[in-house]
Amino acid sequence: MAAVKRNGNIELLRFVFCVCIMMLHFGGKSGIGTFFRSGFLGVEFFYMVSGVFLAKKLSQSSDDAQPLGETMRTTGLFVWRRICSIYPFFFASTAISYLLRLVYTRFQFSLLYNPLLLLSDLLLLKNLGFANENSIGTVWYLSSLFIAYFLLYPWMKRFYRTFTEYCAPFIALFIFGALTMKYGKLDLPWDFWGVANTGTLRAIASICLGAFVFRFSERVPQIGPHSAALWGAVECLLYLAVFGYILLFNSRETDSIVVLILAAALTVTLSGRSVFHQRFDNAFTMFLGKSTLVLFMNHFFWMRYIDAMASSLSLPTDVNMNALLGLALSALTSAAAYGLGLLLRKAAAAFRAKHLIRAEAE
Repeated sequence: MAAVKRNGNIELLRFVFCVCIMMLHFGGKSGIGTFFRSGFLGVEFFYMVSGVFLAKKLSQSSDDAQPLGETMRTTGLFVWRRICSIYPFFFASTAISYLLRLVYTRFQFSLLYNPLLLLSDLLLLKNLGFANENSIGTVWYLSSLFIAYFLLYPWMKRFYRTFTEYCAPFIALFIFGALTMKYGKLDLPWDFWGVANTGTLRAIASICLGAFVFRFSERVPQIGPHSAALWGAVECLLYLAVFGYILLFNSRETDSIVVLILAAALTVTLSGRSVFHQRFDNAFTMFLGKSTLVLFMNHFFWMRYIDAMASSLSLPTDVNMNALLGLALSALTSAAAYGLGLLLRKAAAAFRAKHLIRAEAE
């Protein structure tokens, strides 16, 4: 299957939404705590983009006549490849976070959780209800993402058009409405509603919405005015509405409505009608997009411990400065995790190639 070309505008948006999430977490410790209260909606954007890329991939390879066994095999292969692409960076981030905690506790291993909980983290079992250490704070996101992939891929593979155009929007609206009715908000990373995990439900709903957005964006060029400037203005207004909500409002029952506005904005971005189309397709924005997940995975340790560490080092008590310091340190540890992740990925590729050559020789 051909690789899906990255969209610079989306990569830049991914980075901006990641910053919103980080500001939400660090903001509670500083004077900016009155802002970014709905920064968690960046996670919905991440899920939606995953849905867009999934729908784009399957638009080229859907097969409603494929035997069920083969569909499940390709589903497992797809999910496994996604795990392999992310896991080196996840493992590196977890290792760095764990080592930093050891240093912070002055190597008092007794203060750390049971290593079996760390194993639960590494196996991404959190959203299945297993006890875990939550070492990097974002295990729930990866766990929910892969579970949602496994559940949605076979349906999209076999019934692509029907699923993306009819089932996906209904599933998204139904889940968002149900979560809003039950909890009054969407900021629900890992609660359980009966046997259903709320984080996984969010992932399913947003990935479905992203798949529908991709399909609908293909039709936008056939409708409406032809002015790129007008479409650009609509795109800007929609994103401004979303970011205004993130900045000024706390999580509430209107979260789901804002997600729909975000979906509309993403539709315009993908349609190619806006004056901003391909304006950010450059190496820098592509790098920001690639580094977003690593940054997302590496800020949680500093959010947890930056105040206590600053106090232990007798630094001036300034929550605003601590938040800025935490952001800077998050960037540094992210760079280390990214470098280590690349090394692990190369090592794994070399290992596979070596054994493949050996198998062919035999």
